Amino acid sequence: MQTPWNDPNGRYVIDVPPGVFVRVTAFSGRVWNHQLRQVCAVNTVMTEGATLDVELVRPRQRVSNLRSPTLSGVIYQTAADGRRHPYANSAVIYYSNPYGLLDAYTTTDADGRYEFCNLPLGAGYLQAGDCNDAFFDVLVDLRGDTTVDVDLAPLIKKCPGS
Repeated sequence: MQTPWNDPNGRYVIDVPPGVFVRVTAFSGRVWNHQLRQVCAVNTVMTEGATLDVELVRPRQRVSNLRSPTLSGVIYQTAADGRRHPYANSAVIYYSNPYGLLDAYTTTDADGRYEFCNLPLGAGYLQAGDCNDAFFDVLVDLRGDTTVDVDLAPLIKKCPGS
């Protein structure tokens, strides 16, 4: 369900009965062409009067409260000589379910680093890259704070102009 912001201060209201699981993902304008990202997942089982705040951050800005479990790592490309080269400004997305409802999204910094927080425990999918809207998928099993590095070389080899 998509819910537009209800006022200029960013407040939103959704009518959800208690006991229902809710995941909130916010976007500010066009996702990858805009400067704001949702680095931390926001979800809960609804209770009466529940409030869920969504923090959007600019690239290279840290969230105000980095909550566990976290998922972080480096997106890179392995060169022919075997050296790892960071892949800057790569889209990185995390899904906690196979239905394409994303939990959090960001882009890598100049060193190819990414970081997510407050992710649900269990199996999920990390996607990185963006080769004509194609992403490299990695199955992740979160059992606490986790580090996953991703080599985009196989995806980049398939991209035109690489």
